[in-house]
Amino acid sequence: MRESRETQLRAFYSTTEEISLLFVKQQEQLKVMQRNNLLRTLEWTLISRFHVALLLTILLMQS
Repeated sequence: MRESRETQLRAFYSTTEEISLLFVKQQEQLKVMQRNNLLRTLEWTLISRFHVALLLTILLMQS
């Protein structure tokens, strides 16, 4: 009976450790995704500002 309990505990802690490792890996992947989204947002912001400046320049040249 004791051996069975020890086996169950080992299995439990092994599973818990695996879940913890998967969680850490998932958090790292999430950070990468968030960083990529932030970079993409910054790129679009810069592109948008460039387009606004370009349009203003064209409008001023036409005046």
